[in-house]
Amino acid sequence: MRLTSIRLRGAIGILKGIGVEEIHLNLSDLGGMVALDGDNGTGKTTLLDNLHPYRVLPSRPKKSLQHHFYLRDSFREIELDHDGKHYRFLIKIDPEAGKQEGYIYIDGSTESITTGKVREYDDKVASLFGSLDLFLSSVFCAQKTDDSKMTVGQMKEQWAEFLKLHELQTHSETAKHAAKIIASHISAVTRDTQQREGVLDALKTVPAELKSAEIEAGHNAIRLNAMEDHLLVLDHDLQAAMESEAQDNATRKQIESIGAQIDGVEKDIIELDAEYSTAVDENKDQITSVSSNLDRLKAITEMADDIEAAAGKVAVIDEKMSGLYDQNAHEGKLLADAHTELAAHESGCQQREGDYLLTVSVSNRKAERVKEHIRGLRVGINGAADRIQQYEQDPAVARLQREIDGLDRRAELLRLRPDACAIDGCSFISDALEAQAQREDIVKLLKDRKKHVSLAITDKSIEIDNLKINRAAAAEYARSISEQAALAYQWQEEIREEEKALAKTIYKGINGCRIAAETVETEINNLKRIREKYEALSKKLPELSAAKAEYKALFENLERLNRESKVLVDRMVAETAKKQIIIAALKKERGQLAESIIGGRADQVREKIETIKGYLAMRRETFSTIEKRISTLESDNTRLVVTEREILELEKKRGVLEQEESEWTYLSNGFGKNGLQALEIDNVAPAISSIANDLLASTYGPTMQVSIDTLTESSRETLDTWVIRDDGSKHLLDDFSGGEKVWILKALRLARTIIGKERSGADIRTAFSDEEDGALRHGETSENFIRMFRAFIERADIDSCFYISHKPECIGMADHVIGFGDGALSVQ
Repeated sequence: MRLTSIRLRGAIGILKGIGVEEIHLNLSDLGGMVALDGDNGTGKTTLLDNLHPYRVLPSRPKKSLQHHFYLRDSFREIELDHDGKHYRFLIKIDPEAGKQEGYIYIDGSTESITTGKVREYDDKVASLFGSLDLFLSSVFCAQKTDDSKMTVGQMKEQWAEFLKLHELQTHSETAKHAAKIIASHISAVTRDTQQREGVLDALKTVPAELKSAEIEAGHNAIRLNAMEDHLLVLDHDLQAAMESEAQDNATRKQIESIGAQIDGVEKDIIELDAEYSTAVDENKDQITSVSSNLDRLKAITEMADDIEAAAGKVAVIDEKMSGLYDQNAHEGKLLADAHTELAAHESGCQQREGDYLLTVSVSNRKAERVKEHIRGLRVGINGAADRIQQYEQDPAVARLQREIDGLDRRAELLRLRPDACAIDGCSFISDALEAQAQREDIVKLLKDRKKHVSLAITDKSIEIDNLKINRAAAAEYARSISEQAALAYQWQEEIREEEKALAKTIYKGINGCRIAAETVETEINNLKRIREKYEALSKKLPELSAAKAEYKALFENLERLNRESKVLVDRMVAETAKKQIIIAALKKERGQLAESIIGGRADQVREKIETIKGYLAMRRETFSTIEKRISTLESDNTRLVVTEREILELEKKRGVLEQEESEWTYLSNGFGKNGLQALEIDNVAPAISSIANDLLASTYGPTMQVSIDTLTESSRETLDTWVIRDDGSKHLLDDFSGGEKVWILKALRLARTIIGKERSGADIRTAFSDEEDGALRHGETSENFIRMFRAFIERADIDSCFYISHKPECIGMADHVIGFGDGALSVQ
């Protein structure tokens, strides 16, 4: 930022100071130290407070502009150059309505880049020149500013801005937010996994229950078929009974006797069924246990063919991969040859271009070193001149002379002493004699001091002459270096067209080789994945052998149990059949007898039929219940398999999310205030101290140095400023007086500004100071304070520094003076 003009209309401070409504100053020709000179109340601070684009007056308790302008059409217009562009900042102020409008014009355009809204204007100013806090703590020092009262947090916030650490903080917050989002996803996945594990625990007995229900359904079907056959026989008997109801009563008694026998046999059949059902159920439990173990081994044995063939397939794949590796090596050799050719071509081009670039780079480095050398020589000349002035005004000479004069006054009593005066009895005479004895030593010290000062002045004068000669030689050398660099740039352009043609042909061949190599590599990777699958299967051969042996034994046991069950069922059926034969014989006999009986027997047969039908209905209801249970268990079994698959997918997803959360958390901590930000602040503190010490040494002499601690002994964050005197003693800045503290605080502020400009790349070319030398005494101290500004201007490459001072010696050191008189401003 370099000011070129300012227009103020309706400023209260200007009206009260010089009695005009509007002023216009051309500042484009004002460089170096620019003093604002005038009596108190003439408007100096008002002008200085408006020499910037921010919408505040920094020195006023009420900083807002509407409090300091009185016309309804008041305005402030600032024109300045910044980053290669010319800006015009116009603020329109209506103090009666308490409103402001802000407009920004670039490079003479009549179209503002803002719409007049003050927030939009403020945001644009901040984006160009940084925050207002940083501006007021660096290049603009208002009245009664006390940097020592800033808290550690405030100082770190300002350091963070000129070090551009807010971007790191944004990255940290973004990473932290991402980690929180992923953590919520992990919690959701964990809840889903826990829910499914609960489902899995509830369904873990389903496979065994399903197997048992299927076996039970088979047994129940056998009993159901037997009862249906029995019912058919009873139906036949009922038909016979109904036809023979005409028999006589005697035959009916005999029939009743036979019926009782039949009932006894049928009762035996029912008891036999119950007996054999118990045995079959016991056998069924053993079958269920064996079936469960068979299911466990089934998964392995079903993969037997794949496992046994895996080793052979691995060998085939290895053979195929060997051929692909040979092909890949061939393609790699072709690609390497093409790269070698390209490298040779690029090496040649780079060698030639490197020679030119090296010439340019060496020339640039030489030029920078020469420029730095010239700046150092300039600083050295100014420093030597200042030291000569300090030597000429050596306080030690004046002090020794004052001591000699005092001793002479004390010794004057000896001239007036009477001859009879005794020394022992007169303390005044004793004191005069002592003064006379001390005077010779003091005179000798004074002569030695004057000789030392004279030699030092002579040495510094010779040093100044040598530095001036060296500065002239360095300037001539810098011009010759610039000519060499320009010639090297011209040679560099001539070789670039030559490089392009050959590089295009070589790159075409490289791309062909790369595509072929990538195709072979893809096929190798596919075969690797297939090989890993078969290699994993081949490792299961021992497990397969054991499973086969166990499976065979269990299968034989299952077959044995099934045979035993079948034998039990067959035996039950056989014995039931025998009983049925007896019943049939009895029924036959009863039928023969019933031929002469009319009625009676049919009712008994019907009753038996109803009884059997009751048993049959119970069996069918049991069978239906078992079928429903099997259907439910099959559905639960399917749900069990799906849930197991879902749990595996959720665990895999949670692993990926946990890795992502860990990575985002690492980034958040790395970019956070205790990571890169703290390291940046720790690294910049020594640089600020070093620059501040250079500024102090170049103006005030090597009587004190400063250092900044970023951590206490207990590792607590701090920004304590320590001052080291020339005797090596170390003191906190707060322990110093107001005058000494002004020096140190100003040096630190200027050092922060220099670092801020270097680190941020900001186009800072103007500084402002309002009566910062108020706490200093007149004379050499105030003048040295101005010299510090000059050292700062040279070090920071600042064009101009506007300052207010009421000390004539400080005004006299300015390059330009803006005078505040009655009714007008003058520029000298």
